[in-house]
Parts: sequence; C-alpha cells; structure tokens
Amino acid sequence: MGDAAACRVGEQGLAWGRGLHRPTLDFGPQKADHDRKAPAGAFALSGALGLAAKNAVGTLLPYRELAPEYA
Repeated sequence: MGDAAACRVGEQGLAWGRGLHRPTLDFGPQKADHDRKAPAGAFALSGALGLAAKNAVGTLLPYRELAPEYA
C-alpha cells in the first residue's frame, strides 16, 4: 500500500449502486440518478487510469493516461 491520498467522494456521500453485490440490499441509501452520491459496492473493473504516461504500476487492465486538468 502507498501513502494516504486526498480523494473526492460524491458531494452527498455514498449510496449503494448496482454492482456485483446482491442487488436486494435494502439497508442504507440507494443510488439514484442525479443524487450527487458516489456509488458504493463491488464493481467489475474494465480499465485503469492515472497521471503516469504509461502503466507504471503494471496492472493487466487496459490503462489510460489522464490529462492534468482532470486530476
């Protein structure tokens, strides 16, 4: 693990999204369009992204470099 890093979570916190977890979870907030919440749960990843010009961490996922203005 690396050092802690600042990050942003949804403006209104988290809510359960549609992921790999059981879709019948009925505790806690449920994700809805335009609720300004980030989805919580387990999700399949199809790619990785970051600020490095190449896949510096060696993930086997397809990698895309972010433009600095999106960091």
